[in-house]
Amino acid sequence: MIGFMSRLCRFVGPLLIVGIGFCGSVGATTPEETRKVIKDALFGNNKVSEQGRVLIDLAWPREGSPDPQVQAEARQSLVKYGQHALPGLRRAIPDLAPLWQGDAVAAFIEARFRDPSGMPPDYLPGLEETIWYGSSEAQRIAMNEIRRYSFPPAVLSCIDAAYANPILTRYVVASLAQMNDPRARPFLSDLLLEGSDFYKGVAAQALTSFGDRSYDDFRSGIGSEDSTTRQTSLRVFLLLTETSDLEALKAYLARWPDDDPRLREAVRQRVEVLEHRLNP
Repeated sequence: MIGFMSRLCRFVGPLLIVGIGFCGSVGATTPEETRKVIKDALFGNNKVSEQGRVLIDLAWPREGSPDPQVQAEARQSLVKYGQHALPGLRRAIPDLAPLWQGDAVAAFIEARFRDPSGMPPDYLPGLEETIWYGSSEAQRIAMNEIRRYSFPPAVLSCIDAAYANPILTRYVVASLAQMNDPRARPFLSDLLLEGSDFYKGVAAQALTSFGDRSYDDFRSGIGSEDSTTRQTSLRVFLLLTETSDLEALKAYLARWPDDDPRLREAVRQRVEVLEHRLNP
């Protein structure tokens, strides 16, 4: 028994020491020590651009095992530079490790809103470049911000991002709907008429933001052989129909008796309303 305990201690002892070492390494840096690391790194860098590069390297290092507290302090210090931090961040983000890009884009946005007046020249181009070159997380954050503005280059970069990485499609559709740029219509129409069932509903909803310009897309959809395309289109098209659409609605009722009964009933009621409008 004593021999067994002796062997167990020889085995477990080093693990305990390693465990203590690991625990000790996490949070070992005090706030004062963290600030000193930042201060020492900035020493001798007098220009804002130079200081920005130092803080970017500390916040999102390219190699080594970073200290999370130093990273957080460097990020916070960089954000405080406000709009002056944007040019350096814009240049740095495409070259950062994908692990860090999303957080760097979030910092980019935070820095811009430290001084919300005006529009910094690097801001919208920087977001758009992130949609081209960033990680999936960085792209989502950039799309969520850039859709609030009218910035035409973002339309094509968002569409290309969806083609390159389909997991982004729902984010792209939401962004395009808010941008309301007519160049997005062909992409959204293709999603509704030819895309995966998973995206048809959101594509139809996005197309409604284009008003009457989307009328023909839904009119084409209600004649589709694909059940999901047809019924998704019809649910939106019903809200747009006029007396000129009576024949299309009657043709639908005659051709597709097995569609959702509630939808067919809504179509019948709409036919009655339009016929009464035509012949009061």
